Amino acid sequence: MTSTHTFKRDRRGGINMSDPHNAKILQELECKRWLRDHPGRTAVEYRKLLAEPNWEQNEIRMWRTAKAEASDRAMRRAYRRDHPGEAPLPEHLCALDHPYPGFKRWAAKAKRWLDRYDRH
Repeated sequence: MTSTHTFKRDRRGGINMSDPHNAKILQELECKRWLRDHPGRTAVEYRKLLAEPNWEQNEIRMWRTAKAEASDRAMRRAYRRDHPGEAPLPEHLCALDHPYPGFKRWAAKAKRWLDRYDRH
């Protein structure tokens, strides 16, 4: 699995996730994270699990869900720590810029911190 991990950008400079090149990079990155979290497993096993028809009981889906929930809990803990006394974050974080001014800027900063922490 060799890749430059350079995403193709659209005209506005954003990353088009439906582009096949970008999708391949994302899958490679996810495979590397899965292998890091599952020592002794192989990339071949990862690809076989991705192709499994029973997605509800799939090991990769359950791993993704657990990672997403852990990330969400970490973001909420960080928000409570950085914004004492303010209203807690709602369950769904879509369209938060209006009731929570500056949330998008804070979330980007927190994500960079969490990404650095996740690499170690």
